[in-house]
Amino acid sequence: MKSVSGKSLCKMVEQYGWILKRITGSHHIFLPEGNLTYKRGEIRWVNLDPTMGVEAQKIRACLIVQNDIMNQHGLLTIVMPFPTRK
Repeated sequence: MKSVSGKSLCKMVEQYGWILKRITGSHHIFLPEGNLTYKRGEIRWVNLDPTMGVEAQKIRACLIVQNDIMNQHGLLTIVMPFPTRK
């Protein structure tokens, strides 16, 4: 595997619409460019593939349960999928 410098990595991910944002001190994260528009308590359609074991599959309606601060600054969002009707 080829090693990549920090500056090279930043340039590569910026080509795909991600920006480097400082959180505190020397801590940084990459975020999609623009503001995230989802908030805790909203229901959104989410593609849950790929899955493992008995996890919910396919596209499902999900409740966003993670707080808004982490939704804005985190790379992942915690959701609760609704079961499908049978």
